[in-house]
Amino acid sequence: MQDAFSRTPKALAQLESGEKKLRFRSLVPKEELRAELDNLLLQKKTFPVSDRVEVKREDFITQDEIDQRLGRGSGVEHGSFRIYDYFMEGHDSKEAADFLKHEYGTGGSSHALAGADHSWEDHDFKGIRLRKGDLSAPYADVLLPWKAVEKRIRKLVQEDKYLFPEGKEAYAEYKEEQAQKRLEKAQEKIERDTKVSCKDAIDRAIAENFDGHRLPKGTAEGVIREYGIERVSYVLANTVMHRRQEERISPENKEWAKSIEPYAMYESRDIVAASHPAVLNGFINQARRYIEREKELAAQIEAAQTQVQEDMPDIPEGELDWHIVHEMDDDNGQPTEWSAKLPNGGFLWIDKEAEGYALYDTHNTDAGPVSVSETLGGAKEGGEDYALRFADVDETEKIKVALESSEDFSEPAIGFYTHQYADGREGVR
Repeated sequence: MQDAFSRTPKALAQLESGEKKLRFRSLVPKEELRAELDNLLLQKKTFPVSDRVEVKREDFITQDEIDQRLGRGSGVEHGSFRIYDYFMEGHDSKEAADFLKHEYGTGGSSHALAGADHSWEDHDFKGIRLRKGDLSAPYADVLLPWKAVEKRIRKLVQEDKYLFPEGKEAYAEYKEEQAQKRLEKAQEKIERDTKVSCKDAIDRAIAENFDGHRLPKGTAEGVIREYGIERVSYVLANTVMHRRQEERISPENKEWAKSIEPYAMYESRDIVAASHPAVLNGFINQARRYIEREKELAAQIEAAQTQVQEDMPDIPEGELDWHIVHEMDDDNGQPTEWSAKLPNGGFLWIDKEAEGYALYDTHNTDAGPVSVSETLGGAKEGGEDYALRFADVDETEKIKVALESSEDFSEPAIGFYTHQYADGREGVR
């Protein structure tokens, strides 16, 4: 190595004079190359390196770390949102501190501070305690009394720094969910109150109509018409399940009740009719017969309506077949009248008049036209609309079936049908 370095000055001089040339292209100037070669002759120095790297630990907890921890809330789901809502309501300091103490309760967690794996948070009646380091021997320890926590959270809320940006988006969704839950809860309360009223109505109907020997026909029907089949069925079934030990309630009614409300829930104990079991059993029999009759009537109506729909003539748009009535052509041979046949056998006519193209549903043009259009195409469209309306409503019945039954509802006594026409007229068959 030393011999090679001793020849370097001579070799550089020969290159500079042109006596010798490099066999390859060098991008490094000769001065820089000489300096690098000289560095190779320098004696290397070694520096000892410790096996462990000591990282300086801060024996304090910063305000930013505290704020970040407070912004995470109480550790309970939606805790930060409840805290934010409470402070936005304008409570005083003492009320807010008590609220925080209750919201947080007693508990804690690890990884409490951002960027500090060995960090801890505990909260109890005293306040919030934050620590860094070993749990038994922390090198940083801070206790925040609830008054201090309240004061800091209030300041963060006022400066709009309590919720993080992503927290604000989640908060908007939370408010929508809470509004929906409040609405559902209000609806549930209304429904529950209505069921209690229904229970009272059942007891009242029995007390007012039972004469000591029999319960008049139609007693249950009045309550059902007021509260509906589904609600009355639930109240009666719930009553039977809570009073299933009553021997005067028939096994059939107990089985029926079990199919609707399988269990006697503690929460529904106030929706139980208090009438005498024997009379109540008769009321249930009436109600069940009425409900079955209504189901049969609904099925008949649905079948009748389906049949009516199937029997309606189908007139797709643009399929009326219009023909020129050549007998009515003018002196120049130009058509002045057109006709089209309706599915029921009737006809429509279009007459070319001074006002335009008049649509008639009768060949007697002395009668008033159905409509008048400026163009023949418009008149034909009017005819198609007329045909569609005619197919939908003309002589189409809305059928309601009613049956007067014998006292035990086993035999129908009178059957009749009512129908209603498009013009509002009603008839009975």
